[in-house]
Amino acid sequence: MNANESDKFILTGAREIIALSGETLQINRQVEMLESALSDNPGLAFDLAKALIETVCRTILRERGRTPDVDWDCPRLLKETTLLVQLVPPGHSSPGDTTEQLKKITGGMQQIIGALCFIRNREGFASHGHDGSFIGLDGVHALLVAKTTDAIVEFIYKAHKNAFAQRVAVKVPQLGDEPEFNQYVDDAHDEIRIFSATYKPSEVLFRVDSEAYKGNLDDFKAQPPDAE
Repeated sequence: MNANESDKFILTGAREIIALSGETLQINRQVEMLESALSDNPGLAFDLAKALIETVCRTILRERGRTPDVDWDCPRLLKETTLLVQLVPPGHSSPGDTTEQLKKITGGMQQIIGALCFIRNREGFASHGHDGSFIGLDGVHALLVAKTTDAIVEFIYKAHKNAFAQRVAVKVPQLGDEPEFNQYVDDAHDEIRIFSATYKPSEVLFRVDSEAYKGNLDDFKAQPPDAE
């Protein structure tokens, strides 16, 4: 991947955090600086990626009433944060099993952050000084770190806010869902004829006045079995 491609990278996940968070100045500044550093100063990108993760974690902890210890390093901050957030959306079909597997992923995230901190200490712009012959990592490495950081902070912040993109399957009522009630309606009323076409009363009621259909259906279900 060349430098021009790195120039185009936008931290979309982190920018969604900015949209969700009420206090965005520090996060916004770090995101903009990280996006610029990918092409201009790869070494600085490692420092900024670490700082962004720490800021997001501290923001979540504060919003949840926790005061992080000043001595917690970046992996510890991430660990404490993931312990507080709900890893699966509300109403998930099998939260226990899935949560256990997601905990393994968040454990892997902590290892990734540990590796990032190591790289930052060796390669970062703000790390211990290097001599004049030092050759550091390339923009492609900075881009890898930026993409990984973006994915991590987006996930943990959306988990904190319960802002998962939920695709809840909403069952749309169908005429065929209630065959007994439909037969009851059809037996009680004559078919409706319009020119040469005929329609069942249950179908007309369902299509024309869904609220009346539902109300009568509820009454039908409330009747004793021998009263239907």
